[in-house]
Amino acid sequence: MSELPVGFTDGLRVAVGADNYSTDPADCLAYGYDNSRRLALPQAMTFATTHEQVVDVVRLCHRYKIPLTTRGRGTNTTGATVPIHGGLVLSLERMTQIREINAADRLAVVEAGVTNGDVQIASAEHSLF
Repeated sequence: MSELPVGFTDGLRVAVGADNYSTDPADCLAYGYDNSRRLALPQAMTFATTHEQVVDVVRLCHRYKIPLTTRGRGTNTTGATVPIHGGLVLSLERMTQIREINAADRLAVVEAGVTNGDVQIASAEHSLF
């Protein structure tokens, strides 16, 4: 797999911060598989915690033509979060805010990293499940 362009990696560091980005194979390994048991190592992985960071990462990948795989907690069993084309894995697991529970409309607005268990607990406070 080829090296990622310097402009791309520099842009990622600006977008998400140096502590939220890695090309180290040891860091990337955990983001190369899900419960499907398929494995493909990404060239890099990064975390986002805000909508703006997600937008910036998507724009960088588009600009530099870097394959992008997004994932929440990686618990699916279909292989959909396995980066079979390399590139970047964007983990949304740190986006854990429950934005709204509206019992009247039976609506929950949550970020991508919220677990089902956390939704269940928040919903129970509104007599929902």
